[in-house]
Amino acid sequence: MVMDFKGLLSSISKTHVLLQRSAVNAVNLHITLRNWLIGFYIFEYEQKGEDRAKYGDLLLEKLAKRIKISGLSETNLKNFRRFYLCYSSIGQTVSAEFQQLIPIGQTVSDLSKPVVASVSGNRIVSPIKGVTAAQYKKHVVQLFATASFSHFTELIKIDDAYKRLYYEMLLMNTQPSVRDLRRAIHTLSYERTGLSQNKKLSLQEIEKKIKPAQATDVIKDFYFFDFLQLPQSETIHETELETALLTHLEKFILELGNGFCFEARQKRLLIGDEYFL
Repeated sequence: MVMDFKGLLSSISKTHVLLQRSAVNAVNLHITLRNWLIGFYIFEYEQKGEDRAKYGDLLLEKLAKRIKISGLSETNLKNFRRFYLCYSSIGQTVSAEFQQLIPIGQTVSDLSKPVVASVSGNRIVSPIKGVTAAQYKKHVVQLFATASFSHFTELIKIDDAYKRLYYEMLLMNTQPSVRDLRRAIHTLSYERTGLSQNKKLSLQEIEKKIKPAQATDVIKDFYFFDFLQLPQSETIHETELETALLTHLEKFILELGNGFCFEARQKRLLIGDEYFL
């Protein structure tokens, strides 16, 4: 293979980026799976442990003190258990290599909660009406490959299955940071789409809201401009909103220093035979 110095630099850079990204993704997957398995072990022990009565409500507290592993605090152990209960079907999506980590004689338990995917043998049962088992399994596989455990810690706080499904699909389609996902949840993105009023949702309906098919689907019904600190009145005039936004923009540009221009709050533009501001 003939290669010049520039080609050498390019090959090294591409290889570094590609394999480093692959390594990071592998670490994220393994951490997520580790936490799921720990949640599985805890749940199984609570259900079938021979001496579980000895520990009772103090199980996780005593467990955290005895394990002495960084990152396995009592709070995190609670999150791992909740993670397993919300996503029990993840166990059916991983390779045989990790299936071997499940203790001999134990299987992933059948769970009866309606918001939890129950697993019977190798068959995943969708916890959401209108979503088939095959659709849900494909969804879980994609989610597991996309989300970090930090994303899952935000998702498991959501009890409503449809609401959680919306944020799962938002995560897979837009790949937000954990901070952005948290903000979307806190600013009621799901409720603002109007999906919360529909009790017979489908994957396609949620997908349409996340990836609009028509221009009219993009327009939001409500906007949240918390950073403007506007009065919480039922209506805000367009001029008030314009003034508040431009004031923030002007301050931002002035803060950048020399070399930037804030030309005007309103600028006349001639388009065709008409003027626009």
